[in-house]
Amino acid sequence: MVRDQFKSIFYLGSQITETVKGDEGSGQLATERELLGKALEDVQAIIGLLGQWAMASQTDSQEIYRVGLNTTRLLMATGDLLIGWLLLRQAEVAVAALAAGASDRDRPFYLGKIETAKWFARNRLPLLAAERAVAEATTLEVMELPEESF
Repeated sequence: MVRDQFKSIFYLGSQITETVKGDEGSGQLATERELLGKALEDVQAIIGLLGQWAMASQTDSQEIYRVGLNTTRLLMATGDLLIGWLLLRQAEVAVAALAAGASDRDRPFYLGKIETAKWFARNRLPLLAAERAVAEATTLEVMELPEESF
């Protein structure tokens, strides 16, 4: 991310924001859009923290450890965000297909897409707020332990 000055992640964020602000699904997915928007804010906040710590490490080399202590957290949170986004996009397609009169054979498939997106948004995306809080509370105490502690 630092290497390309965050361009890729900003682009991805703009794509997710378009979905959050959209209205595909005729309001049926409003709650899920809101949850996706909050999850995006949480992931962006974690990215911001890691960026700040990376920059601060130029004057205080210890700050890079804060980045290292949170890279897996960022990876997992970003994965959940992307899965939530893609599931919501699939749900939008499913809502449109049902509205267009999907066949009786296809109807359960589309309903499954919608419910999967709703479940993920309601059960996984809110957890990213906790990941953000943990990242924000990162200290370097673990880095100060003597090697013999391990």
